[in-house]
Amino acid sequence: MRSARQGFTLIEVLVAIGLMGLLALGLAEIFKQQMFVQDKIRDRGVLEDMRNVVRSVVNCQLSCAANVARIPANQARWMLTAICDDKGLKVLVTDSKGKAPPQPGNLFTINEGYICLYLPEEPEPPIPTMPTMPTMPAAVPE
Repeated sequence: MRSARQGFTLIEVLVAIGLMGLLALGLAEIFKQQMFVQDKIRDRGVLEDMRNVVRSVVNCQLSCAANVARIPANQARWMLTAICDDKGLKVLVTDSKGKAPPQPGNLFTINEGYICLYLPEEPEPPIPTMPTMPTMPAAVPE
């Protein structure tokens, strides 16, 4: 005799598909979190590399313009932009879309956002001169 039941019922198949779907959704979320953490770690490493690059090429004894010329523009997916203003040298970090990295942790700030502070050159004070003595006439008028 043949058994009346030869396969799975529709309900059993739907329950199995539902459970597999929930399992796949959970695994996808775990992989998504893992990718996010890996991207964050990679970005942090690249930003630290850029920090080291800037530290190695900036010399505050040089002029601001000379330091700007020494800073490389591209580092992985980040762009470095060096700016001089009346106080000193700043380096800004942005991605290819012009956005700053999320919470870079004051990437290059040393003093109020400046890597090098350039004090304005003060003119040298004039050298004090000795007062001259009045000269006596060579001949006395008669």
